[in-house]
Amino acid sequence: LGITAAAALSSLIGLEEKFTASLLVFEYRGYGWSSNQFPKFSTLLSDAEACLNAVPSILGSGDGSVPPMVVYGRSMGSLCACHLARRFSDDLAGVVVESGMSAMRRLSEVR
Repeated sequence: LGITAAAALSSLIGLEEKFTASLLVFEYRGYGWSSNQFPKFSTLLSDAEACLNAVPSILGSGDGSVPPMVVYGRSMGSLCACHLARRFSDDLAGVVVESGMSAMRRLSEVR
């Protein structure tokens, strides 16, 4: 979450082997290869929720169970990570926030 998925992958590659984990990295609308749309705060959190809600169908074992999940957010993605941690705390094993943001009002690039 946060920086473009392509940029994040370079720092995350190898973690799945070291920690026996699966990585699901997404870009929200308006970033990376997602589209030519301008990023909107109004869709940022719902996009993060949609991604988390898709995890059982992507990583699930067929019975609806999923392995323990940790959400990670960097920069603007930290807002998504904190939102998911608050909203889905019973479903998550943890949250990692790197270079978290303290205020949205200063972001001229998000509407």
